[in-house]
Amino acid sequence: MPNTGVADTCALEVRAIPGSADVELHAVHHSSTSIDRATLERLVERFRREHGGQLLRAMVFGDLVDPPPPDDDRWIWVRPVWPHDLAGASVELLGLAPLPGRAALPGRAALPEHAALPEHDRSVRRTGPGTTVVTSATPGGTLTRRLVHCVPRPAGIGTYAQVTDALKETETALAEAGMAPTDIDRAWFFISDIDRTYPALNAARDEAFDRWALRRYPASTGIGAALPDGVAVSVVIEASATEGADSREAKQLAVLSTPLQTAPSDYGPRFVRGNQVQICGRHTVNVSGISSIDPRGVSITSADPAVCVDYTMRSMLDVLRAGGLDVADISSAYVYCTSSAVRAAFTAYRINHGLDFPHLLTHVPVCRPELVFEIEARAVRAQPVNPGRSR
Repeated sequence: MPNTGVADTCALEVRAIPGSADVELHAVHHSSTSIDRATLERLVERFRREHGGQLLRAMVFGDLVDPPPPDDDRWIWVRPVWPHDLAGASVELLGLAPLPGRAALPGRAALPEHAALPEHDRSVRRTGPGTTVVTSATPGGTLTRRLVHCVPRPAGIGTYAQVTDALKETETALAEAGMAPTDIDRAWFFISDIDRTYPALNAARDEAFDRWALRRYPASTGIGAALPDGVAVSVVIEASATEGADSREAKQLAVLSTPLQTAPSDYGPRFVRGNQVQICGRHTVNVSGISSIDPRGVSITSADPAVCVDYTMRSMLDVLRAGGLDVADISSAYVYCTSSAVRAAFTAYRINHGLDFPHLLTHVPVCRPELVFEIEARAVRAQPVNPGRSR
């Protein structure tokens, strides 16, 4: 997406998706220049003041004058690795707002007024510097929990130790929230020196999944990044659960599969290409990081980056449709390119196919050295939809 503003305007492109207990907010800011910490804080303040948003996590792609607030681990900072000609930075804020005191507006524009619900109906708690737990009660009396756990600087030296530490932290955070590892829906691993360290990530993740006896794997992204000094990996985990629900309000989760994409756990790394989650009055499709990999796990390569972009984009759109949603429902997307030529191929594909959706873009290596492009997305719709094709 082209840069559409400058840092001092604090312009936010906001999409709001009402649910049965709150409104999910996705806000994106693009700057053509580097961003400083004061601007980050003003963005969050505007998010809170104008849209009622309570911040769950923040993602920064690009250049910062200084790092995010040191006492707030909800910030994940991803700097480009490959040389590029894309200046500035992009910020995405994910948050929740109380339901308005009137009927929810259709569409995806920000809701102008928000009236707080009684404390027993809704609670947002910071249980740690990077951990937020949201507890909600639906109109039908179902208790829902949502956890967002960010570990931008895990303890330990090296990828294996830091992934191990981050997942142990996740296990503790889940337990304190009354949840379990089986409730995990989505994970991100931003990895330094991914060409060399990706096997260490898989080994540490496999050990945690074995300890948890996990058999249904989450949607996930493992991607290269330039991280702050001493950081081998930054991790984000999202989970959700319901309690005391009847069949109409209980969380529903299904793994998605398409003719172009099967679960990587079928041939290697333990994650799925996408899942659909229905909870709290919203239907969400999480699309994992997808590249030009065929259903057998074989890389599709070409001297023409448009070939790789085409397969990847068609794969992403297929996963969305398998979950019953489409491009208009995308509220968040991250785009990873290895060169300006790849970025140009993505831009051309998006324009030629009339695809308009919010996204952050950076230049980093993907999970295999021969691959050049990767994209992930989250699509959300307020009303229930028919279940998609599932495994």
